[in-house]
Amino acid sequence: MVTWMRLAYPHLVTAAFSDSGPLHAQEDFPEYLEVITEALRTQGSEECVTSIAEAVEKMVQQLATESGANTISEMFNTCSPINGSNPLDVATFFWFGITETFASLVQYATPGVIPAACNVLTNANVTDPVRRLANWITAQSMTQPCIESRYSEQVAAHTNTSYDSHQAVMRLWTYQTCVEYGWYQTTSSSRQPFLSTVPLQYFHQMCKDFFSTYFDENLLQSGIQRTNLLFGGLSQLPDYVVSVAGGHDPWSPMGPNATNATPLAPVYLVPRVSHCRAIRPTGESETEELEATKQAVLRNMQEFLDGRPPSPIESSAATLTPIAFTLATAIIVLCNSRFALL
Repeated sequence: MVTWMRLAYPHLVTAAFSDSGPLHAQEDFPEYLEVITEALRTQGSEECVTSIAEAVEKMVQQLATESGANTISEMFNTCSPINGSNPLDVATFFWFGITETFASLVQYATPGVIPAACNVLTNANVTDPVRRLANWITAQSMTQPCIESRYSEQVAAHTNTSYDSHQAVMRLWTYQTCVEYGWYQTTSSSRQPFLSTVPLQYFHQMCKDFFSTYFDENLLQSGIQRTNLLFGGLSQLPDYVVSVAGGHDPWSPMGPNATNATPLAPVYLVPRVSHCRAIRPTGESETEELEATKQAVLRNMQEFLDGRPPSPIESSAATLTPIAFTLATAIIVLCNSRFALL
């Protein structure tokens, strides 16, 4: 939003800092789970990724029978027994219960949380990979008090138009994905451990059922095309925007990178850190690279305001004076904070 605002209103916005902002609208977004997988592999272990894959494969087989579905329902504490014969219910279980939980883990990862999760997922004292996965999933706040696997219940929750509805904000975000962005974090890639449990068609159906049949694939694709036409996608970044992306941010594939950076639109890629870490205070960084990036952003913004070209990162020990923000200074700082579709 901040990058697009600088593009649309250059007479109002002097300089901007965007942390973790996706810019390229795309219908299918399998890269999201690919980055999650790489973060689990790098910060955890290959064994961690393998254990998840083994668990998911076994769960898919179990869900094909009523007794197996009941076992999975009990292990993962679903709000009601999973209907394994209903593809929408199965996708709902994997989306809201499994992939979204890993999305939350990686997108908002702080030091140590991914290794801790992988310790549970590879616990040698628990021989069943499904049980290991269930032990970790059911201990997360996102899956409390239970995992709602009934697609009909999700539709009911997201069609409630009351302002104080539990899903009021998520309904708005879903609307934007259906008409502007896409960004559906599917399991269509082979480079992730969740098999083909959450297909693109699941989100197509969601748009129709949450709103109306008018919200079909044609509307979605035309909206995505319009978004990229109006705002340029990744083809050209507006000048006087400083952008940061985390190397383990699942949103980073849709954001700026070194290939589309320019002298007046610097882009910093910070290895091994996730979503919106550079927008946090200086002096509280988990890596030297992140601290150096924060300092560079402050320096670049000051240089833009002074009418000077931005200088690159000098060292992680650089000491800079924080920018003084005044009402007369047109600076906007925003961070994309959504970790998934809902």
